Amino acid sequence: MVVRPVNPVTIAIPAGRLTATKILRVRVRNADLTHTIGYPVQLAVDDSNCGGGVAATPDFQSATPGAQNIITIADGSMKTARVLLTVNAGAFITFNRNAPHRCTLMLTASAALPGGSTDPMPSNNTLPVELNIIDHNDPSQIAVHETTITSLKPAAVTIVAGQTVKGKNARPKVGNADAGEVPGDLIATVVADGTCSPGMVGTVSFPGSGSHATVAGGANKVGTLPLSVTSSQVHTPNKLSPQRCVATVSAAGPGGDSDGSNNTTQLVIDALDKNDY
Repeated sequence: MVVRPVNPVTIAIPAGRLTATKILRVRVRNADLTHTIGYPVQLAVDDSNCGGGVAATPDFQSATPGAQNIITIADGSMKTARVLLTVNAGAFITFNRNAPHRCTLMLTASAALPGGSTDPMPSNNTLPVELNIIDHNDPSQIAVHETTITSLKPAAVTIVAGQTVKGKNARPKVGNADAGEVPGDLIATVVADGTCSPGMVGTVSFPGSGSHATVAGGANKVGTLPLSVTSSQVHTPNKLSPQRCVATVSAAGPGGDSDGSNNTTQLVIDALDKNDY
C-alpha cells in the first residue's frame, strides 16, 4: 500500500461563520505488480493533533450512503478517498491572517486482511498532512515577534539508472507576522533529519544573507534548502513504491510567539532509485 502525497491544506473560517469545511482527496495505491484483482485496503485518519472532530471517516464510495473506508484495489491501481474536514471557530485561535494555526492529520493505509500483511516498504503507508487554519472571527493580535514558516509541499526525488546521487531544492518561506514592524526581525531556520538519512537534507540559505534573513512585519522571505539523495540511502521495491522519510524545518525568530504551531513544517520526501529495479 502507498498513500500518495497530499499538499498542505488551508481552511479559512469567514467572519460571522461558526464553521468551515473542505474536502481532502487522498489517493491510495496498491503497489504490487502481480497483475491480480488485489485485496481490500483500509484508509484511516488520525486527527488527534488537531484536537479531534476535524476529519470524518475516509470514504472511497461517495455515491453510497455512509462512509466506506475499505475498498479492493487491483494490483498496480489507485483509488481515491474523500475526507471531509470541518473546522469549528471556537476550537482554534489565530494570531492574525499572516499566522495560521497549524496542526497535522496522519493518514494510514493498511491491508484489511486477517492477520494483516508484510509490507516491504511500510514508510509510505503513512502520510502527515498539515492543516493551516485562519479564523477571520478572531481579532488581529498586537503582540510582537510572531514568526512563521509556510507549510512545505512534499518533494519527490528519482535517481535514474546509472546515477548514484540526485539533488533537488526545497523552497522554505519564513514570515514575520507582526504587521508593519520595521525594519523587522532576524529569522533563521533549524533543519532536523527526522526519519531521513543523515546528509539527505541540507541547511537553508537566503539570497544575499546566508543562513539568516531580516524580514519586515507582514512580509516573507524564501530560502533554498538543498536535498541530496544517494543510491546507497534508498531501497525501492518497485517503481510504484517510493521510500518515504519526513524531515522538519523550523523558523527561529526573536521568540515570544503567541502561537508556536506555525513555527515548524514537515517536509515529506519520496525517493525512487531506478538502480533497484
